[in-house]
Order: sequence, then structure tokens, then C-alpha cells
Amino acid sequence: MTLHSEPTASSGFVQKRKVYMHKSRVLLSSLLVVGTFLAMLEGHTRLLGCAVAPHRGQHVDIRDEAALIIWHAKSKTEHFIRRARFETDAEDFGFLVPTPTKPDLGEAQDWVFESLGRMTAARQEYQTVTKTVWGFESILRSAIAPTTKATPNAVEVLDRKQVAGFDATVLRADDAAALAEWLGKHGYESRPELTEWLQWYVEHQWIITAFKLAKGQQPTFEAKSVRISFQTEMPIYPYREPADSRQPAQQGGRTLRVFMLADQRYQGTLGESGSWPASTAWAKNIGDSVKAFVGEVNSEGTDFASTLADANYLTEFEDRSFPRPGTDEVYFRPSPDQSAKERPPVIHTIDVIEYWPGAKGTLVLVIAVPLALGIVLWKLRANMLQRKPSA
Repeated sequence: MTLHSEPTASSGFVQKRKVYMHKSRVLLSSLLVVGTFLAMLEGHTRLLGCAVAPHRGQHVDIRDEAALIIWHAKSKTEHFIRRARFETDAEDFGFLVPTPTKPDLGEAQDWVFESLGRMTAARQEYQTVTKTVWGFESILRSAIAPTTKATPNAVEVLDRKQVAGFDATVLRADDAAALAEWLGKHGYESRPELTEWLQWYVEHQWIITAFKLAKGQQPTFEAKSVRISFQTEMPIYPYREPADSRQPAQQGGRTLRVFMLADQRYQGTLGESGSWPASTAWAKNIGDSVKAFVGEVNSEGTDFASTLADANYLTEFEDRSFPRPGTDEVYFRPSPDQSAKERPPVIHTIDVIEYWPGAKGTLVLVIAVPLALGIVLWKLRANMLQRKPSA
């Protein structure tokens, strides 16, 4: 699965704006920039971490996608929540999500992602720089104003469910070709790359959940958030993708953001020990603030109150790699670095232009200069009279 959002700088940046002011009056007009991981870049992306399966000759792209992992370490339960907006020319399409054990499916509230975005956004800081300009305000302002086990070769249907607008089917198989054939008979595209992608999961007895969506005639469809809960020895992100989906077909890069609520700060690896080209953009113990997420992430059949009570450390990962090395899953383990981290602040520099002498200075000069000149002339005249010889 992919998440496209606006890039954030790796260091603080400065936005300069000129504000023209009288010396005794400061006019501050500031621009507040709020960055959230739901503000997405333009462009189409392929499905990452799972396999897209439209009809042959049709395409399905994900325009927007967000993911949240909630990890309950004591019970070794992962709740994987995602939201996506699809763009496609197909009237119906599907995608596949692998999990190491049979999942429980449900619908989650969408606005949890907005809350996460606000919490991890860069702080806004303002600096004022005063500049002095020689001249008269009235003249210069206008000039410089700013602008169960399956039988051999069989596919077993473990569950069927409608969730968040999708028809979901939970599958288990012991043969990748048989699973690909089953998918082909049920409206999913079956291609060699997909069979190859399925092979690893079948060999390792993972479960495949097939989602199908009828979108109608609209070119885009925003799916509701789907919760996929399952047992696992360690938290994972389904990062592996078919070989033909790893080609850099789209213009520009892809940005993936993964939010994780857990008992401590975690780090990710590609496979058991490989390097995952993602950085930790934000990490902090949010304490009692996690209680605000209880109502937002609650979904049918799941009570997150007890889970979130032990998962108050929020970490955000940002992956900008392109093309993406989707050859394995991402596994998360406790990080040796448990320090807090925030995005560098966004610094707005406000230039304050002070005119000298300016309007008031001009008024002072109008009065003071003639007065001073008069005093000088009076002094000169007095001196001349003193030097004049008496008759």
C-alpha cells in the first residue's frame, strides 16, 4: 500500500515575507502552514504491500493512502488500519492483503488520521527581523510594497464479510498456482507476477484476504478505513509487492507514511535484518493523549480501550525510496534509541521595515531643522553684534 503526501524538509526551512510598517506601528500578517500526512502529492501510484488485481487491460491506482499500526505487545496482536482513495477505469476491482494468521476485519473511523497528522505536524515558529530603510514612508511604500488445513492444491475460504464497502474473502491455500486460479475464476486478474508473489505466502502458510469493490461509474472512489487485526510474533507492515509493481512506471517518487502506536519506540527492518529505507520522522510518548484515539479507532467488534492503555508511544515512519525495494515485509522491533523526536520547526521570518526618518521623523525634522537653523542664525547675529565696534 502506498501513502502519498507532501514532502517535508529534513531540516527547518524559512519562509520570508516582507511586512511594511511605520516605526511606531507594527503590522504583522503571518501565514500559518499546517503539514499533515493526509495532504497528498498529485500522481498515480501502484499498490504497495499488497497486490492489485483489476481485470486485464484495466488499471487501478491509489491516489491517497494512510496506514496506522496499533501493536499490543502483551497479546501479540496487531491492528492494521488503512484508508485509501482509488482512481481506476474499472467498474470493479480488487486487491490482496497478506497476514501471517487469520485476520479479523472491521471498519474504523476515518478521522483518526487527521488527528495523527495534527499531532505530528511540524511546530510553527516566528522570527522578527527589523530592517531600516532610508527614505520617506509615503514615497517608498508604493515603490517596494510586497506582493482449518487445506487439502492438497485446494483453496480454503475461511471467511466472507462485507466491510467498509468491500466484499472481503479470507483465503488459505497450499499451492500458489491453485490460489491464482481461484482468484482468476472470481474476477481477480491472474498473471505470472501475481502467482510468483503468492508463492512465498503459500509456502509460509500466510493468509490472503481478497478485497473487491464495486465503485460504479465514478473515476475515483474513497474507501472507508479498514481494520485488519491478527496475531503475530512481531508487528509487520505488508511491504512486499509483485515484481511488475516495483517498476518505476509513475512519474516522481512515492512517499509512504506509517504511524505506529505501541508500548515504546520501534524501528523497522526489511525482512529479518535488512535495511528499510525509511526514516523516523516523529516519535514521542503521548501519555494520556492516547485516550483521545479510543473513540476514533473503535470499530465493530473491537474495543481498543485496553489496547491503547498499553500503547501510548507514537512513532511515524517516512519512506521516500524510489523505486521501492518491495522484496520482503517490514518487521518492527523495539528501538535502542528511545529518545523523543519531532520534525524540525517551520520557521517564518517576518521582515519589519522601518523607515527613517519616516512620517514622524519628517514631522520632527520640519520643526527641528528650522528651529535649529534659527538658533544658529540668532547666535551668529549676536556674535556679530558683539564684535561690532562702538561708535
